[in-house]
Amino acid sequence: MDLALNLRGSYSLTRSCLAVTNHDGNRLTCLDYRTGEALWTQDIGTFSYAGSALGQQSDDIYTVSTTDKARVVAIDGKTGRQRFSADVPAGSYVVAAGHTVAYALAYGISGSRSSVIALDVSSGKRLWTHSSQLQLSLWGGHLIDVGMDGLARRLDR
Repeated sequence: MDLALNLRGSYSLTRSCLAVTNHDGNRLTCLDYRTGEALWTQDIGTFSYAGSALGQQSDDIYTVSTTDKARVVAIDGKTGRQRFSADVPAGSYVVAAGHTVAYALAYGISGSRSSVIALDVSSGKRLWTHSSQLQLSLWGGHLIDVGMDGLARRLDR
């Protein structure tokens, strides 16, 4: 079968499908890998990010809305149903997720002062927040806080 797709938005690979957005960025569709058929479509409002996260073990797709308040929304990749929604700072995106926790990273203006928010993946409940004086990053699967002294410190939570 020769299958040609004309994708104009962004895309992300999930365990069950290819998640794609429309050009306007307000609709997410999951396409079957074998047939290209839409498994489900979800109107998600305006968002700045949609995709999976490093280390993720689930089939969830994380979106970050940019409407009135920034929110992380986890969507089940198999069904298109919303699993949870949580408030986050503007400009956040999910950088990593494990079996129980997802991490949303938010950068400050001009790269100054960044924050990481740990979210329970079963409920979206905020578990903790850590703010850095300079920069937070993900290095080799570990959250790293680079301080004003130039030293990189691994966050152990």
